[in-house]
Amino acid sequence: MDEKTRKGNRCVLPEGFELNGKHRIYTIEKYISAGSNSIVYQAFYSDSLMPGHRHIVLIKELYPLDEKGRITRDGDWNLTVEPSAEAFFSITGTALSPVITHI
Repeated sequence: MDEKTRKGNRCVLPEGFELNGKHRIYTIEKYISAGSNSIVYQAFYSDSLMPGHRHIVLIKELYPLDEKGRITRDGDWNLTVEPSAEAFFSITGTALSPVITHI
């Protein structure tokens, strides 16, 4: 794993990180912003019909801000939730379904 970039007590995904979506691969270009429950990134995916053409999207990763630091990333950049934070995490959302918006 590359060196983690911290925003507060959360680790943001690095530039170039690839997220495997249902039908395409999204590549993180940059961190945009973070709120109490999520982090937003600008990313892109390559057009399968027009080589060289990229579609820009915003990806909202549900990653709640836990002041106690019980929600972190593992060596593969997956979110890990300590048992003591499971109730908090289940109330605020799930990291398994990022929201993707075309811009």
